[in-house]
Amino acid sequence: MIAFIPIFMVLNRHRMLHVLGSSWPLILLPLLALASLLWSQYPESTARYGFYYLLTVIAGCYIGAGMREQDALKGLFIGLAIVGVLNVLMGRSVVIGTTGEIAFMGIQGSKNAAGEIAGAAVIVSAAMICYGWAKREHVWTVAAIPSITIAGFTLLLSKATGALVATVISMICLSLWILSFRLNRQIRTATFIVVLIIVATMLATLDYWLPPLFDLLLENSGKDAGLTGRDVLWLEADEQIAAKPVLGRGYNAFWVPGNLEAERLWTEMRIASRTGFNFHNTYREILVDLGYVGLVFFAIVAAVSSFVLLSRAIVAPTIPLVMCSALLVYFAIKLPFETFGFGGMHLLSMLLYTCWAMGYSSLQEARQR
Repeated sequence: MIAFIPIFMVLNRHRMLHVLGSSWPLILLPLLALASLLWSQYPESTARYGFYYLLTVIAGCYIGAGMREQDALKGLFIGLAIVGVLNVLMGRSVVIGTTGEIAFMGIQGSKNAAGEIAGAAVIVSAAMICYGWAKREHVWTVAAIPSITIAGFTLLLSKATGALVATVISMICLSLWILSFRLNRQIRTATFIVVLIIVATMLATLDYWLPPLFDLLLENSGKDAGLTGRDVLWLEADEQIAAKPVLGRGYNAFWVPGNLEAERLWTEMRIASRTGFNFHNTYREILVDLGYVGLVFFAIVAAVSSFVLLSRAIVAPTIPLVMCSALLVYFAIKLPFETFGFGGMHLLSMLLYTCWAMGYSSLQEARQR
């Protein structure tokens, strides 16, 4: 990702002003994270990971706003397809819980990471199939069929319950929105809005239906729902939030070697590497690091960015914009169980900012016409 940024700046100099001019609201988020150096309990960790976060957002903006939509779609597809092939050739499995059950983690660091990336790959591959068919570029359709097959099997074998639920719902949205392309503008817009209202209602009532469904799927797969350990993590997060509710501890100032609370959780969760861990809840992660000030700031930027993307997908629908809208649904459903868009050097975080940046880019280009 670090190497990608200067290469892009050289090869696409003519797009630099467009990228910065359209996507600047997204840059505010890592800048806030870096500003927490002023009160961080571990300023070295905040500076290091805040800089990584900034680079991740910049890379996402370059892909979403610095490339043509169809080129961004093709690039994301190729990258995720390569991951799928490497999963088949070099992937490995892991024993989960105390039941001895096996889950596939591919080349990723965990089964959940494998499931998350596979879910995104299913959505991107489905969009690629539709793009190749619509544009009569059938080589992309043919290439996407094995890719979506590999991603689908990886998703199932990873036994990442949250990713599975989010993928199914997002694929339903993607399918309905793309099918509506053949309808007249009024019906197409109504279809898009109705689906959004249903999804928004589901997100608003997430706490009522998702946890029981999550636990039910865990039990049916032979696992104890308590094995996820999220109740222990959330209890600790709530205590940290209560201690510093306004500004938090500072960006990435909790999961630091030497912090006794983090060391205890790493030990309980058997995280030998003592890295790459989080509270498995985006809201709590932000509150622990940046407090309610940070959460409100992030919520405003996320809401505005999502509105821009979705409105552009309604007014001027294209397959890349609809794909980004479906990915937005995918990420939103997983927010209560995973940390998204708040970490540096993370593929799905970059993908989230790519989606938002594509929406901003489409809006700016429409204004310039």
